[in-house]
Amino acid sequence: MTLPTSLLAFEDCTELFNKALESSKGIRYRVADYDAAIHLRHRLHYCRKLHRDRNQEIYPPDNIEYGRSHYDRIICRIKRHADEFYIYLERSDFLQGEVEDLDGLVALPPPSEPVVDFIEIIPVKPKQIVDMNKVVKQIEFKRRV
Repeated sequence: MTLPTSLLAFEDCTELFNKALESSKGIRYRVADYDAAIHLRHRLHYCRKLHRDRNQEIYPPDNIEYGRSHYDRIICRIKRHADEFYIYLERSDFLQGEVEDLDGLVALPPPSEPVVDFIEIIPVKPKQIVDMNKVVKQIEFKRRV
């Protein structure tokens, strides 16, 4: 099913984005299940696209707002806590690590032995993805001999 092309159909998404921008780090929003999380995340991304398209029509190409959305600074992720699913809307402009200039730093020596050479991914049925614990157990990490 296709999504509507009017921004009026995405007022809930716009409200979530605005709340995330008002917060210093972002927000989370609880949804009923994994399918609802996927659907909402899709709507959030599409809402952003509509904002970009609208700004491309409104602003001239030399304007910083041309083809961009204020909501591009928000990262939308699905996370599971216990048996509940959440959409996290996190600000990407919130730095959590320490920034270091590379000038004058001594290069780190290469690791003596790689931790994981490759990952073998075992195909799973789409419905199994809902229970991430089962999926994780089916992924085997193997080390080259």
